[in-house]
Amino acid sequence: MPETDQAKMGGDGEADSDGETVTVKRKKREKGQGRMTLPETLRREDVYIEPTESTEGCVVIGEEVTEVLEMKPAEFYVTRYIRKRYAKPNGEGILMGTLPDRAIEKGI
Repeated sequence: MPETDQAKMGGDGEADSDGETVTVKRKKREKGQGRMTLPETLRREDVYIEPTESTEGCVVIGEEVTEVLEMKPAEFYVTRYIRKRYAKPNGEGILMGTLPDRAIEKGI
C-alpha cells in the first residue's frame, strides 16, 4: 500500500496526512470499587454464628454480614453468615464469632 494511503488510514496511529498528531485518551479505571454485590433475586439462607465466649453482660453493637455464593444442581443461592458484634463491659473490647473456612480464601 502506498505511504499516502497508510497515512490517510492512520497506519501507525501517530500522524495523519496533514502531519497532525492524533492522541487517544484512555479511560482510567476507578480504584477501590470492590466486589460486585450478589443479585437480590437469589434466595438467601441465613446462618447465625455466635461467639464461643460468654456474651453475658455484653451489648450488641451491630452485626457483620458475609455473603457467599453457593450452588446446588440447577440452583444458585446465597448463604448469609450473620455474626453479631458484642461490646464487652467497661470498653474491654469486642466479641464476634469466627467464619467457617472457605475453599478459596476471600473468594465468593
